[in-house]
Amino acid sequence: MLHPAATSIEALFEASPDALIIVDDNGKVLAINGETERLFGYERSELVGAPMERLFPQRFLEEGSAIHQPRPNGPKGGRSGLGRERYGLCKDGAVFPAEVRTRSVASSQGRITMATIRDITERAQAEESKFQLAAIVDSSQDGIIGEDLDGKITSWNRGARNIFGYDQSEVIGEMASILVPPELLDEEQSILAGLKGGERVDAFETVRRCKDGRHIHISLVISPIYNARGEVTGASKVARDISERKQGELEMIKALDAIEASNRELEAFSYSVAHDLRAPLRGIDGFSRELYENYSQILDEEGLRYLKRIRASAERMGELIQDLLALARLTRTDLCWEELNLSELVTGVNERLAESHPDRFVTLKVQENLWAFGDKRMVTIALENLLGNAWKFTRNRADGCIEFGSVLEEATTVYYVRDNGAGFDMSYASKLFGVFQRLHTESEFEGTGIGLATVQRIIRRHGGEIWARGEVSIGATFYFSLG
Repeated sequence: MLHPAATSIEALFEASPDALIIVDDNGKVLAINGETERLFGYERSELVGAPMERLFPQRFLEEGSAIHQPRPNGPKGGRSGLGRERYGLCKDGAVFPAEVRTRSVASSQGRITMATIRDITERAQAEESKFQLAAIVDSSQDGIIGEDLDGKITSWNRGARNIFGYDQSEVIGEMASILVPPELLDEEQSILAGLKGGERVDAFETVRRCKDGRHIHISLVISPIYNARGEVTGASKVARDISERKQGELEMIKALDAIEASNRELEAFSYSVAHDLRAPLRGIDGFSRELYENYSQILDEEGLRYLKRIRASAERMGELIQDLLALARLTRTDLCWEELNLSELVTGVNERLAESHPDRFVTLKVQENLWAFGDKRMVTIALENLLGNAWKFTRNRADGCIEFGSVLEEATTVYYVRDNGAGFDMSYASKLFGVFQRLHTESEFEGTGIGLATVQRIIRRHGGEIWARGEVSIGATFYFSLG
């Protein structure tokens, strides 16, 4: 009968959460516990009497030391169980990371060794994950900086070195304020105060100072760092150098300002030229009228024809100048924004066009309750031009029809004016909105070629776009948005 103490030891041996293996001096397995069976997948009968090396990959055996041999430890060279990280080999060939501890004792049968083997897969995975994260942080092009709550730098990656010019040895333990221009020190203090309360600072743009004294624009994200008890112990700062982008934005602003100034000068010049042309044109008109009224009886038929052409040209020039002045005024006038019922505006414009063409009937289809924000006077001018063109280009059809509606394109409301008139060849669509550009001869359809340029100017002033689709003899559709 076993001694009670021996029974207790055997129970503890079996209850151990680690795999326990006892081997003799030759490395033969004398005993194993249940956890060894579970961990390695062997039956007890398969391991007892077998070499312990069966439980480890061949490469460890090639290192020249038996697994079961303990390492000397301590100043007296006593044999103890230092944990060593190895890999265990299961019966099915699976390999797992393991921590192996061995302890050797003398017995009546010689020296025996007990090996304790623990599966450290989770720990190894955590360490690998931590290693990969550290590698990602260090290889990031962004500067990733750790700070404590006093503002001292505790970590510094290669991205930070590349951005600010400091090596890690130069900044660890230094105050992060070495990166802050004097005029922004209050910003840094405010950030630290917020972090102590656990606040996360979303991305914002600011300026920082490099080792060589340069000031650079950066985008900065700051997050608190917590310990295991949920207490804030520091901060992680992610800095991205956006100096090139800022420089590009500045150059873009300068270019836009220059274009705007140039456009204002051009508009002023156009307005001045068009205005100044009125005086000599009035002279041509007045004297040609006098010539026609008082001297037409002494002119032959060819002379009268020339005189009529002079007067027609003067009249057309007057229309062109008037349209140019109107186009120039569109740029010089401030917008007065309000909510507009475009359906009502279209109906009103069409009624006025119908009154001016009493000999014609055109069907109008209007989608109800189409609203937009814009300058009422300018939007009305745009609609007058679009609907006026639709009336003009449908005059050769007895069943003239105009439609006003809207469609949704990429979450933007797009309005359209469609007619079944003369249409146009799409290969010439790029010319539609140019000043004095016409796709039909004056003998076919009258006009100065400024109407659509005026519409485009109005639409763009509202932050929108305009384009058209057409087919010869089928009709045209003009689409526009009001930003």
